[in-house]
Amino acid sequence: MGYFSNGTEAMMFESKWCERCCNYRGEEGAKGCAVMDAHLLYAYELCNEEDHPGKKILDMLIPMDEKGLFCDKCAMFLSME
Repeated sequence: MGYFSNGTEAMMFESKWCERCCNYRGEEGAKGCAVMDAHLLYAYELCNEEDHPGKKILDMLIPMDEKGLFCDKCAMFLSME
């Protein structure tokens, strides 16, 4: 799941993926990204759950990298390039 241990880690993820995605919330009243909103609202409380359906969904949307250390690319990433 897209669990960010601190604000810097979240900003690095946003810079690497979100800012290049068509779903990015951006400026000037653009629609928000439901994936990032869900992670910001629920990741903290679900991060230690094993079988919670919400955790499983968050795990699918922003999986961890192969080492399990950092968030990998969002499943809904759609490049603007």
